[in-house]
Amino acid sequence: MTNRQVNTTGNVRIDGLLSGVKWGEGEAGSATEISYSFPAGTAYWGYSKESDAGWYGLSSTQRLSFEAALQGWADVSGITFTRIEDGVTYGDIRIAYSYAVPDDNSGYAYLPGSGLIDDAGMVTPDDEAGDIWLHSSVADLAVGGYGFHTLSHEIGHALGLKHSFEVEGAFPALPGAEDNWGYTVMSYTDSTAAGYTYKILDDGHYTANVVIPVTPMLYDIQAIQHLYGANSETRADDTTYTPGSRAELMTIWDSGGNDTIDLSAQLIGARLDMNAGTFSDIGQRQMVFEAPLVAAVNNIAIAFEVEIENAVGSQFDDNLLGNALANTLTGGLGNDQLDGGAGEDTAVFTGNSTDYTFRQDGASLIAMGGDGVDTLLNIEQFSFDDMTIPLADLLITGSDPAKAVPTSPAEVVFTPAEGDTAYFLLEISEPLTTVASVSYTTRDGTALAGKDYVAASGTATLQPGQTFFAIGVTLLDDTVTESNEYFQLAISSPVGGDFLNGAVELVAQRIIIDNDGLS
Repeated sequence: MTNRQVNTTGNVRIDGLLSGVKWGEGEAGSATEISYSFPAGTAYWGYSKESDAGWYGLSSTQRLSFEAALQGWADVSGITFTRIEDGVTYGDIRIAYSYAVPDDNSGYAYLPGSGLIDDAGMVTPDDEAGDIWLHSSVADLAVGGYGFHTLSHEIGHALGLKHSFEVEGAFPALPGAEDNWGYTVMSYTDSTAAGYTYKILDDGHYTANVVIPVTPMLYDIQAIQHLYGANSETRADDTTYTPGSRAELMTIWDSGGNDTIDLSAQLIGARLDMNAGTFSDIGQRQMVFEAPLVAAVNNIAIAFEVEIENAVGSQFDDNLLGNALANTLTGGLGNDQLDGGAGEDTAVFTGNSTDYTFRQDGASLIAMGGDGVDTLLNIEQFSFDDMTIPLADLLITGSDPAKAVPTSPAEVVFTPAEGDTAYFLLEISEPLTTVASVSYTTRDGTALAGKDYVAASGTATLQPGQTFFAIGVTLLDDTVTESNEYFQLAISSPVGGDFLNGAVELVAQRIIIDNDGLS
């Protein structure tokens, strides 16, 4: 195969991992087919260093692990890996053990750029290009272990990625804070984002191993997709992701569908950021032997360009942050924080609309009900078991929880004081099966709009199943001693029903009690 040199992009997340060459003649971003094979026995080698030192092939179980590691890279990129038999012909990538690998090294791989390069930047690779050699000590290649991580790392090299901490020509190193496994498997620096695993030994001692990435990570995916394009078939249908309760170190690549991250299996509250290119805190990690499990920090990422539409929280206190899509956020039990971000977002509750009360708290809404006390921001719709209500029609009590919206005529205060909220309760005897509405507007009496109260007008909507709707009018406070005053609220233009006795307008009155000395 003829390979091609690639240029820098100006994006350090990508350039910090590129070696400057890719497989295939196509421009950067072109899908490519790469062959691989497993040498064994008397396999031919076109170079001598590793074979002369003594070598041997992978077992059948180890081969399966290698193919699983290849698949991890194929899932996120436009690479198609094809196995061919190793004999007279052999793959672009070959893997074996060699005693030439130094004892302080788990393995190494040759980049696809080793070979003759012409003036047009086309590479005729040497025979060793893409080959991977492992140290004999790395025998356990099971998924999730250090040996499997070694495979992922060396395959990255074989595909054209360099170490994240090295500078090669015009290609820089990653910034130090990002040179770790949380961002890339091409680093030598581990990440404690998902904590450690501990194992008791026969002599009573224990070993501690940091949790290892189980996928190519955030920057790996961006860099490999720059070289070979993205895989548009990986999880292209509706997909639900259910992270385990023990913290993992991974990055989600999803190419389409209407997708959900479901945290209901978690044993601790989580912070989920649904925006592409961000990290979330999901699961429990262990940092010290016999210490309690604590929340993970920045351990699961969503790859760049990935769109996740929905989130389901745990039974604990979660923080769910939406993206620019129309997100559906289900906080579940616990005192959750739900921020829909941009887009037309829906918060889902597990009871009927009448089971919840809402009050304003600055820019946020506080929802109180059987699910807990949730803080909501940038939510446009509220879904209950019995109905879905848009924000404009949601019953909101106001900023002071002590000043609750009345829920029956008996709770209406007909003589509110200056500075309070005057409420007018619209009530029907039986719930309707369709939406009904009326127009309303305030009218001056002895109390004047702008001086004694804030003028209000609009449409009050009664949802199916509701029997009342409260309209609040803010009363202004002053320091002037004066007589009690009154104003009115008129309702008209009923839709979905009629006023009794053919009336076209109903009027109610409130007396404002002066709080400055007179009664």
